[in-house]
Amino acid sequence: MQQQLLWNVAVWPGQSATWTVRRRQEDGQGGGKALAVEELSSWESRLEMDLPFLGHLDARICLRGDTLSLRMQASLQARKSLQAKIEELRSALELLGLQANIRLEPENA
Repeated sequence: MQQQLLWNVAVWPGQSATWTVRRRQEDGQGGGKALAVEELSSWESRLEMDLPFLGHLDARICLRGDTLSLRMQASLQARKSLQAKIEELRSALELLGLQANIRLEPENA
């Protein structure tokens, strides 16, 4: 009914993660134009984990139509590792036909 899945999992001994996936429906009021259900909904996902050598990572993804927004908040060590791969990730998403908006931020930003 809530169109939400929350998953707490032990990835490996001593390493846990929390993953949430949900569908958001926006009301079609206010625009004056009738929009298809697909245009009014988006999928959101959040993954949180503490990586043994990289520290905390909080990744939030929103998919609406062909636009994917990814916001990652991470420890300094994790940001250094992720920064080197952002353009590769953006290119892979664009090959799938998605417009990718990717932000990498410090924790608690």
